[in-house]
Amino acid sequence: MIPEETLEVMRAGRSNHVYRTVPIDQIIPNPEQPRQRFSDEGLEALTESIRIHGVLSPLLVCRREGRYVLIAGERRLRSCALAGVLEVPVVLKDTATAQEQLELALVENLVREDLDPIEEGKGYARLMEIYGYTQEEIASRVGKNRSTIANAIRLLGVPSFVKEALLQGVISAGHARALLPLGDSTRCKMVFSTVLRESLSVR
Repeated sequence: MIPEETLEVMRAGRSNHVYRTVPIDQIIPNPEQPRQRFSDEGLEALTESIRIHGVLSPLLVCRREGRYVLIAGERRLRSCALAGVLEVPVVLKDTATAQEQLELALVENLVREDLDPIEEGKGYARLMEIYGYTQEEIASRVGKNRSTIANAIRLLGVPSFVKEALLQGVISAGHARALLPLGDSTRCKMVFSTVLRESLSVR
């Protein structure tokens, strides 16, 4: 179930908009897109769905210097290109600052559960470092608890080998946070190896 707070953010983000259809080659990717990893399998499935059923959900864009800048819907945009779609339905937002682009892209991906834990943490950290958000403000905007935001950001501090295992689904975010206090030490590597070898739970 999507949190009501998140729905409110999404409604607020779409309050000033116009629906239209635009050529796909006039849309450029969102420079604030928090999502960096796109599954080939997932894109193939979505591409086939678009070939059969068309684009069922419009992309969210804003207008910049005669071009359309994508705010949310990059998977759909990529799949449309693969499917050979020439025009796509969009929701045109009247104004969208770089801050709003990042915020809306985060909300869109979080609702769809499309971000991995590291991408999610980087998105929150960017809102704090560049745009001055507090953890409480981020939590309110994306419909999550402040502790969830804090834990997501903390994951950015784990060693690279722990991050890679997390991204591959070998360990959970809970495992990664438990290893965090050990830093990039020999002890951390030993505990990490034990976790993998013995399939230990977080507890």
